[in-house]
Amino acid sequence: MQQHLLDAQRIAQDIDDQLRLARASGYLSYAFLKAGNYQRALETGQLAIDIGDALGNRVLMLEMDFRLGQVYAALGQYGRALTLLDRRAQLGESEALRDPLSPPFPLSLHAKEWMGYCMARTGDFAVGIPLLEGTIPLAEESGQPFALAAVYYSLCELYVRQGLMDKATPVLERAFALGLAKNLHVYVPGLQSLLDLVRCRAGSIPDGLALLEESARQWQKVVSGHGVLLLCNLSEGYLLADRGADASHAATQALELARSRKEQGNEAWALYMLGEVSGHAACNNVQTAEDHYRRTLALANELGMRPLIAHCHFGLFRHYLHMGGPDCTRENVTTAATMYREMDMQSCLEKAEAALKKL
Repeated sequence: MQQHLLDAQRIAQDIDDQLRLARASGYLSYAFLKAGNYQRALETGQLAIDIGDALGNRVLMLEMDFRLGQVYAALGQYGRALTLLDRRAQLGESEALRDPLSPPFPLSLHAKEWMGYCMARTGDFAVGIPLLEGTIPLAEESGQPFALAAVYYSLCELYVRQGLMDKATPVLERAFALGLAKNLHVYVPGLQSLLDLVRCRAGSIPDGLALLEESARQWQKVVSGHGVLLLCNLSEGYLLADRGADASHAATQALELARSRKEQGNEAWALYMLGEVSGHAACNNVQTAEDHYRRTLALANELGMRPLIAHCHFGLFRHYLHMGGPDCTRENVTTAATMYREMDMQSCLEKAEAALKKL
């Protein structure tokens, strides 16, 4: 597809057809996004915006808000992504926002999908969950299974990252069945990974882990920027099964993939998983654990990834408790508890408060 679009872009330049040049550049931006070439995605997307601005083509420029929002989300620039995605989401769907070359799916729904992914990373659950729950009827009315699966997936990312496993499970089961029935290969591996991570956390480790492994092998098929998350989910599953070496391998693979694509948000998640792995009883490399947590904190603070910041403070609490550093121990667990409370992450908050009572 990428080569055909490059040919289309070249032909449009040769005949000086600015609208088709912009359209080819816009679709190229998406092709580069799918390939993990985010710099080229930004360059071609900006070209489309510049031409759209010169032509006064509002339809094209609003579409490119969505396209570039996807790219910034994949890079981990969540604030910038949310600004662009929200601008498109607010406008809904109408014929005035489409032309014959517009993509055949409801952009406002998919803009909300990507907003949900971003808010799961920034901890804006109080905004993201109602937004996505309110989008389900619109996705159902669209008659497009792809759009409905997208909304389900994003909503479940929010549920799982906030710790709402009871809410996540039935929606994940429904979404996964829909994905299989309609052959929605972009969403099936991610939905399967989340569903089986939830199962592993609930204690169904052997069955859940086998399917986590299966979904992680399909990381190249999934929503752009989500391949690393499948590997991180697998790493967590291995930790729950006390398979430290396998957990380390999966987290290392995730980190290498994130860095190769310059996905800073995903790099932070992979570093955090390496911290968890290093501090696990099966590995017991506490000094390495602290280093990974510190590196994660630096990135997470820069990107505004509040759940990850809280998790790192709780991880450092466990580390310092093991090393016998009471002053730092209380400071870190108090910070974690405060942040969990602010984000209404109740299951994590209960663990932090229980730990505080024991100090």
